[in-house]
Formats: sequence, C-alpha cells, structure tokens
Amino acid sequence: MRLKYNLDLALAALLSLLLIPAVMFTDSLAARVTLGVPFMLFIPGYALVTAFFPDGTRLSAAERIAYSIALSIALVMLDGLLLSYVWRIDVYPLLISLESLTLAVLAIAWRRRRDLPEGERMNLNRMEPRRATPMIDKFLVGVLVLAIVAAGAIVVNAGINNTQPYSEFYLLGAAGKAADYSQNMAVGQRGQLTLVLTNHEKLDVAYTIRIVQEDGHAFIDGNEQNETSFILTNGQKQSYTITFSFDAAGAGQKLEFDLYKGNDTEIYLRTYLRVDVS
Repeated sequence: MRLKYNLDLALAALLSLLLIPAVMFTDSLAARVTLGVPFMLFIPGYALVTAFFPDGTRLSAAERIAYSIALSIALVMLDGLLLSYVWRIDVYPLLISLESLTLAVLAIAWRRRRDLPEGERMNLNRMEPRRATPMIDKFLVGVLVLAIVAAGAIVVNAGINNTQPYSEFYLLGAAGKAADYSQNMAVGQRGQLTLVLTNHEKLDVAYTIRIVQEDGHAFIDGNEQNETSFILTNGQKQSYTITFSFDAAGAGQKLEFDLYKGNDTEIYLRTYLRVDVS
C-alpha cells in the first residue's frame, strides 16, 4: 500500500516508539513533554477512531480530531484506574500499557484500511466527508457519552482513593536508571545498585530493610551489613547505594531485599535481582 494512505499511522507509531527511549533512557524534560503530550492527549484516541473508521469519507478532519482527543483522555484515565488495581500507577507501567494498547490498535487500523478499496481509503491530502448516517451519529454520541461518564467516574474514584497509603520500593542500575543491572559477574567481583524507598503512607513510618543473600557480601552505603532500620516522614524519599559480591559461582543467584513496616514480622514489600556468577 502506498505511503500516502498510511502516513498518519506511520507518524503515530513513530511518535509512540520515540517516547519509550525519551522516558526510559534520558532525563530531557523537553523531549518528554514534546513527545508525551501529543501521545497522551491524541494518539491513543486517534488510533481507536481510525480503527473504527478506516475510510476518509464518514468523518471530517475536525470530527476526527475531536473524537481522538476525547477518547485519548478517556483511555488514559481508564488505564490509570486499571493499573491502580492490578499493578501500580507509575511512569513505567503507564508507558508500557498505553504503548502496547496504542501500537496494537494502530496495527488493527492499518489492517482495516488495507482491506478497503483504494478510492475509499483515508488520504491526508484529500478528505471529502459525506454526511454520516444516523446509525453512525448514534454510535459516536454513545462513545462520547461513555467516555465522559468513564472519565467522571475515574476522577471521583481517584478523589476517593487518593488517600490510600502505599510505599515505593525499587532498584535502579549503577547509572541510576531502571536498566543496566549487574546480572553477569565473576566470583568476588563487586556490583552496585541503588535501592530507593519513598513513603506515601500519609504518616511517619519506621522501616526495616533486610538483604537476603547466599554465599556473598552486601554493603549498604559502604558498610557491610544485611539490615538497616530508619524512619521516613510522609513524602520523604530515601536511597541507598548497595554494593555486593558473591563467593561462589552459580546461575541465577538471588539478591533479595525485604521491606518491613513498623513492628510487623510479615514482609511488606520485596524486590530482588538474579545474577549469573562465573
């Protein structure tokens, strides 16, 4: 199929893919805003509208843009709501889920457009909309009503559950990114991680971190120890430099970090790294 019939889909896919390295591998606010704003406010909805209406005759450019913005906002909010129940609302889960959804729907839109006769396919250089049929009008109104209702429900739910307490507990690689972890090492070689904990519990909390490791040594901020306790105020963030090594070779050796809250004996949160030691 000639590019003129897919230029919009190609640009949407390209912008979506460029957002991944902009978020995960750079600290450039300009790049994140430039790519993130159109992605969040337009591209997911545009992909959905194009999948429903792959031709260029039933929607005008203005209608297509309006529906795309409305559906994008609704999709982003619904995605955030689902993540709050099955994972967590954070940059990377939002990015992964929205990117996956958008690229999948763009593929569906491309397939549906490809199956149309050439004269009916949408062309950015020639959009001659005809009057929509009453059934399409009803469908679009219904979609917009559902989007508005869903958006309102999500806002209300977010307001109700905004006080739900939680803690962030995660590992970063040596460069301070969620990548480049020390996963292949030699016996006695030292690896380095950053362990990050943020208190969103709405009150001051006493935490204990325990490092579980077989046949090795762990250092917390330069001190060899397997446990540390401290208190974080609400909203406070604490990070530790973890240096570690292994005394025996083995595949998939586990370096585990267990977080305890207050006087609880049950593990509150857990994160770990597996390392192949030669």
